[in-house]
Amino acid sequence: MYTSSHDKTLRAWDLATGEATQTFRGHRHGVKAFCVEGDALFSVSSAALLVWDKKTRQATPLEKLSLSGCCLIQPEHRVPSSWGRATAMAVRDATVFIGNSHGNIFVVSKQGHAFVATLLSRNAHLLVVNAVCIA
Repeated sequence: MYTSSHDKTLRAWDLATGEATQTFRGHRHGVKAFCVEGDALFSVSSAALLVWDKKTRQATPLEKLSLSGCCLIQPEHRVPSSWGRATAMAVRDATVFIGNSHGNIFVVSKQGHAFVATLLSRNAHLLVVNAVCIA
C-alpha cells in the first residue's frame, strides 16, 4: 500500500505489520495525488509532477509541461492560477491523466524527449475532480 500527504511525502506500507517501509521525499509542496505503474510511482503536487523509481526512491521531475505554449507544471516555479490545483491522477502505459480543482482533465504524454500536456476536457465536472481511474 502507498499513501501521500500534505507533509510532502509518499510512503510505502507493510500491511501485515502496519509499518512504513519506505518514505519518498522530494516534493516542495503537499502531494495531491499519485499512481503506481510497474516499478514507477507518479506523483503530483501543486508545483511538480515527479516519476519515482520504487526501488531507489529517486525522483525525476518531468521537465516542463506545456499547454498552448504556456507553462502548465514546472518544477521550482509557482504553477499559474489557470492550472488550478492537481487533485487526482491515474497512469496507464506511461500516460498520465490529471484532474484539477477547476473540474478539468489533462493528459500528459511523452513526445520525443519532452512531456506535453493537452486538455482532454474543460469543465469535465462542475467542481473539483476527486478521482481518476482508467478501467
